[in-house]
Amino acid sequence: FPPVEYIASVDPMNHLKGRRRQAFANQDLLPIEQRRAELLANDGLGYVKNSTCGGYPIACHRVDRRDEDKMQIMLREKNIVSFMREDQLARKATGDLLVHGWFMVEDAPNKFRLIFDARGANVEEEPWGWAKLPLGTQLCKRRLKRGECFRGSGSDICGYFWTLKDHESGACRRAVGRRVSKKVSELYGIDPDIPHRQILNTVGMGRQKSVCVAQATHEEILKSFGAFPEESALIYRSPIPRGPVMQGVYLDDLCVIGIVPIGQVNSTCGSDKDLIDKAMHAYEQSKVPLSESKAFGFARAGSSVADTNFVAWGTEVSGIKGVVGSPLVKRQ
Repeated sequence: FPPVEYIASVDPMNHLKGRRRQAFANQDLLPIEQRRAELLANDGLGYVKNSTCGGYPIACHRVDRRDEDKMQIMLREKNIVSFMREDQLARKATGDLLVHGWFMVEDAPNKFRLIFDARGANVEEEPWGWAKLPLGTQLCKRRLKRGECFRGSGSDICGYFWTLKDHESGACRRAVGRRVSKKVSELYGIDPDIPHRQILNTVGMGRQKSVCVAQATHEEILKSFGAFPEESALIYRSPIPRGPVMQGVYLDDLCVIGIVPIGQVNSTCGSDKDLIDKAMHAYEQSKVPLSESKAFGFARAGSSVADTNFVAWGTEVSGIKGVVGSPLVKRQ
């Protein structure tokens, strides 16, 4: 998790525009009645991905009953969850409460990601489809001229999904975990005689819409400070930028790639340096926390040069050679 002061500190309502902002602010309209009717008619047949012939999936909640109170208290203290009465929560087409689960996946050795299993809500909703992401292998399509090279800089938002505040219009669709116990109710001044559940305050990693919200919010934060010009944006299935700089946002990751003469590879200025400076200013003004350990090139604290060997969205770049590809360790 990011530091507590950054949890739910970035409000997408301050950044999203037009129809995207309207959709985010009206999440109570997300359920599709036709889909709910199909789920009701077929409930019990089992859930089949991308099919309307299955019922609701069973939430994957991997918190031991003995640890439920401890988990709820920890999440509440971090402002990740609040509490809501069960009679105010959304219900499935079957009449059952729409309640989700927590589970973890290993992200790196001894490092895990907490995932919000929201498949129950996802099957009722239509995907937004806003996210237009870059792909590292697109760099293969940029042919360097003789004497040119790549250099890269980038940053990573720390615990990005936890920093995004979700909208209250969808709070009733974000219940998670078991019923709040008497112990936890009394600790937080909740009437123990009225059943309550946790509700997620942030844009949960696991919601169908979360990727769209995260991507669009990040892009808009950068655009508002001139740090994401359309002509340099690298987007899958779109024309490759032909100017002296390419950049892409992949959810929490920003990568800016400069195309410069080899003799100027260590230059402390350039179009790529200008975009990184604007991006760092955008993050600071928007109170977005960055992961210092994942920064590289001009974005690295104290660095005055870009990197010639770097990784862009899982693709290894050897800038001086002008070679890109899957990391060698994965090809061996």
